[in-house]
Amino acid sequence: MSATVPCPQPECKAHEDGKCIEGLDLSTCPHWKGRTAHSTPDDEPGRLEDLVDWPSGKGVAAEERGVLSRARQTRTVLVAGEPFTGKTTLIGALYIAFHRGSIGPFRFAGSETLLGFEERCFRARLASGGSSAETAHTPVKQSTVLHLAIDNMNTGARKDLVLADISGELLKEIYESPGTARMMPIALESERVALLLDARRLVDKRQRHALVARSSQLARVLYEKRITSTERPLLVVVTKCDFLPQESAEWDEVRNQTQKVTEAATFATSVFTAARRGPGLPPGAGFEELLNQWTAPTLTAPTLRTASPARAFDLYDARGEG
Repeated sequence: MSATVPCPQPECKAHEDGKCIEGLDLSTCPHWKGRTAHSTPDDEPGRLEDLVDWPSGKGVAAEERGVLSRARQTRTVLVAGEPFTGKTTLIGALYIAFHRGSIGPFRFAGSETLLGFEERCFRARLASGGSSAETAHTPVKQSTVLHLAIDNMNTGARKDLVLADISGELLKEIYESPGTARMMPIALESERVALLLDARRLVDKRQRHALVARSSQLARVLYEKRITSTERPLLVVVTKCDFLPQESAEWDEVRNQTQKVTEAATFATSVFTAARRGPGLPPGAGFEELLNQWTAPTLTAPTLRTASPARAFDLYDARGEG
């Protein structure tokens, strides 16, 4: 056993070597009375924290994600999109939704990155004292992953998802220089890819054309670099649909603009989601379909035509930059 309290004698090292500075037996030394003698290194058991690899619970750097798959088979989901599209909000909203109960047939089955989820959701909770719900923006060029285990109550199957939250700024490097796509192992190893579109930008006449052009270009790059394929179709996720009144002309515009991106992806399907309460879709809308797509053994997607580059700036490879 180890002594937790050193001897009050200033120069005595009994708590380290088990020897009294006055040459007394520790059991009779008046200064050491009541303390526990230090055992020899050979018979001292290892500390529990040295024997067990305790997870920190925080998000894991993308390059270190292997620690999450040591004891289980995982599926990596790449959640990508432009800055402020709602990537972090979507992941956090899924986590918060599980706090309230199951999502369709899916129920929460654990996570090794609970603290990582809480850090992302904190500012969206009333406990943060904020004046409005918000989530932290993914730091520039930082790529982290979170672990989410879910059970399908209909089939009894468990799926361990590794969610890769990729910053919008980092994603820009792909479509500004498509050759960098293969420089991102996390993208090449992802079994599911979700490309997020902001519904509010899709109805903004000043923003939607450029957004659809950039997103379509990125969708083509992902397919041409084999990051997406017939086996791994692109999932186009439209976020912030809670802001749009249902059965409105704006909704028709969102669907039309989303269709342009799915056509550019060759193999793609779309999901419309809402993370908060508003005049549009209710909170949690689209989450069950999202989990269905992420956990399915194989994804089924319609075979859509490949959009041809109508403008020179719309496809980098047409200019010899791919």
